[in-house]
Amino acid sequence: MGMYTELYIACEMKPDLPKDVEEVLLYLFGGGDEPETLPDHEFFKTFRWSSIGTGSSYYFIPFAVSNIQMEGFTEPSYYITSRSDIKNYEKEIQKFLDWLRPYIRGSSCDHIGHIRFEEDLTPTLLYKEE
Repeated sequence: MGMYTELYIACEMKPDLPKDVEEVLLYLFGGGDEPETLPDHEFFKTFRWSSIGTGSSYYFIPFAVSNIQMEGFTEPSYYITSRSDIKNYEKEIQKFLDWLRPYIRGSSCDHIGHIRFEEDLTPTLLYKEE
C-alpha cells in the first residue's frame, strides 16, 4: 500500500508556451477540458497523471486547491498555485516536475514549492532545477 504525497507548487511559466503544454496546464489547474493529444513524456503514461492539481486525501488538507491565471503587460505568462496530494505509486509527482521544469520561468535556484510524504514531519523543498 502506497503513501500519500502532497505537492505544493507556486511558479510562473515562461511566456508563449507550446499549445499542448498550455492545454495540459489549464486542464490540471484551471478546470479546462482534457487535452485531445498529450505531450510525449513519461508523466502522461502514468495512471494518475490527471490527478495532479485535483487529488486529495484526509492525510493532508481534505481538498485540493489549484489556480492558474494569466498576468503581465509586456510578456503575459501563466502563474500556477496548487496544493494537492496523491498516492505517488508511479512517481507521478517526480515525472510531472520533470515535464514541467523546462517551462518554468526563473533561475535554476528559484524555490517553486515542496513535496511531503504523509508520515514526514518536514517537506522536501523544490527548486526550478533539481
